[in-house]
Amino acid sequence: MDDTTLKNAKLVFKGKGVREVLKFFLDSFEKDHFNGDKLAVLHCINFCLSTEPTIEVPSWCKDALYDVMQKHMRFEFKSWDDVFGRPHPQGTHHNTKRELYERRIAVFNRVEELKAAGIPEDRGLFDEAGKDLRVGGKICILSGSLVEKDYLYVKKVRSKYISSEDPKWINLIKDRFFNSL
Repeated sequence: MDDTTLKNAKLVFKGKGVREVLKFFLDSFEKDHFNGDKLAVLHCINFCLSTEPTIEVPSWCKDALYDVMQKHMRFEFKSWDDVFGRPHPQGTHHNTKRELYERRIAVFNRVEELKAAGIPEDRGLFDEAGKDLRVGGKICILSGSLVEKDYLYVKKVRSKYISSEDPKWINLIKDRFFNSL
């Protein structure tokens, strides 16, 4: 990680442990890439470009993208799916998956809002969260058990990125990135 990257990041995160935050994400993407995750390059570029000001894309990522473009110019693959993988598994109903994603995020946010208001995490909380829930501009009524299932799913996925051991400000940065996935 070069000085320019760190300097730009300090402007973004006001110097609070910037090195640790950048290292966490950039190392994760690099590890994923070298372990065969075809989307790691795109996730890394998205992360670097989604900060304000932008963070320099690491050399391993630039090299990987350069290799892809060289192969593209030599007609070494038939489609971008060959390079980055299918965006979704074959047979996926895109609209259904998008609606499920939107519902889960709305459920998670509503449950967190109620917890912040002092409601204990129990069946009553999930029943309350399922009333008049706004999902994609529509008002839905969901059962407490479905709300609990969706909430726990999102909580599990988020736990890959967000740790209770990390300082709150690091989790805010991770949360911002998580919501862009």
